[in-house]
Amino acid sequence: MASEKRKTAPDDAADVAGAVARLKALNTGQQADAASRTLMLMQFGQRLQAQQARDRQPAASAPSSRCSQCALPQGSACSHCARALCGGCARQCRRCSGAFCSTCSTLDYSEHETHAVCLDCSRE
Repeated sequence: MASEKRKTAPDDAADVAGAVARLKALNTGQQADAASRTLMLMQFGQRLQAQQARDRQPAASAPSSRCSQCALPQGSACSHCARALCGGCARQCRRCSGAFCSTCSTLDYSEHETHAVCLDCSRE
């Protein structure tokens, strides 16, 4: 019987090591899934806030003549939330070419040059 225990001990250690490795891999996958879900929920919340801001604005009111970010004279409006923007604060989406504020766009640093991408295009 003592010889049987000695034979199975290395197998048990290998099984434990394998189980630990599988748990680490599973944990990493779960963390990636959680991060992906968190990012999706944050982007959804940002779009929802922008939609609610648009809904709160009276339809008949004239657009502000000042940029909502720096108070310079307005040049355009954000295509997502309709905030007033000057030429310096507006970001042009690389994919759809719309003008967006810094709240409704993200910067893509994945290439040599930095490019702005709107929230709708960043989901694609």
